[in-house]
Amino acid sequence: MGEKTLIASLFVQIVIFRFSVVTALLFHTRMIKFLRLGATQRHIAWQRHLYILYTSSAPILIRSILRVVEYLQGNRGYLTSCEVFIYTIDTFLMAIVMAIFTVWYIGVLRPQESSNDVTSSSEISDYPMVQSRRPQ
Repeated sequence: MGEKTLIASLFVQIVIFRFSVVTALLFHTRMIKFLRLGATQRHIAWQRHLYILYTSSAPILIRSILRVVEYLQGNRGYLTSCEVFIYTIDTFLMAIVMAIFTVWYIGVLRPQESSNDVTSSSEISDYPMVQSRRPQ
C-alpha cells in the first residue's frame, strides 16, 4: 500500500508541476499581449526570470518522470538495482538546475545599498501593493 501511495504522490507531483509551468506560460503570453497594447514595462527583468524558470523546470520534470519509472519497476527494477542511475542521472539533472540558478539567477541579485532596513519612499512607489513598514 505504501508503494502505491508513493507512486500516486509522484504522479500528483508531476501534474501539479506541469500545471505550474502552464500557469507561468499563460502569464508570460498575457504579459506580452499587455505590453503590446501600450503598457509601459517596469525595470524588473520578468522575462529573464521566466526563461530561467522554464530552463530549470525541464531537468526537474525529467527527474520526476524518471522517479516514477523507477518506482513503477519495483524494488528489483533495473533503475533501482543499478546505482549508476542514481549517481549520474539524478545528480547530473540537479547539478544542471543548480548551475542555471547560480549563473543566471544569482547574477541578478545584488545587496541593498542603503544601510538601514527601511525601504525608501521612491522604492515603495514603484510597487503599489507594497506598504511601508516605517515606524510612525
